[in-house]
Amino acid sequence: VAVMSEFYSNNLATEVMKGSLQKAKSGGTVGRAPTGYRNVRKIDEQGREIRTVDVDPERGPQMTWVFERYAKGDINVRDLVEEATERGLTSRPGPKTPSKPINHANLCRLLRHPYYKGIVRYKGVHYPGNHEPLVDEKVWDKVQEVLDSRGRAGERQRDHHHYLKGTVFCADCGSRLIVSNNKSRNGTIYPYFICIGRQMRRAPCQ
Repeated sequence: VAVMSEFYSNNLATEVMKGSLQKAKSGGTVGRAPTGYRNVRKIDEQGREIRTVDVDPERGPQMTWVFERYAKGDINVRDLVEEATERGLTSRPGPKTPSKPINHANLCRLLRHPYYKGIVRYKGVHYPGNHEPLVDEKVWDKVQEVLDSRGRAGERQRDHHHYLKGTVFCADCGSRLIVSNNKSRNGTIYPYFICIGRQMRRAPCQ
């Protein structure tokens, strides 16, 4: 009985792996889709239930912004995490886990994920996916260039470091204040505190 049980278990695992490989080859998503997408169940024209992936209407546009913002090359991942959190980006909640802000390590991993440009990765092999890409290949490649130029963690020294970072906030809307370096006509640079909510047009304050 023990031998038969072990055989059944091993055979089942093999069949599951074969099914997952075939699904990936056909462009399907194996397992849980990353942040910005959601796994859904739909009914096809023949009345059969199918499992597929849709763009998360809340987190999808946020992840598109994350890639496009980092591709500019003027921000590190830690500051990107702060700005993304300010914009309301959170992880997708699970059956027993609530949504929470994306941390630094997780965001680095997501920025490396080819899924966002329409590629399914399974066992180290890439296949064209059936899901909708959130970023085009040019933006995704630019993000990889920036990450590679800054090392594994995607970090570099802040251009405009200030000691009050994360401790001063706008009195009107409560958003974090950041430093903006502005150059005058004669070339003199003046640092100003500005409201990130106003800069991103998320708040009406002046």
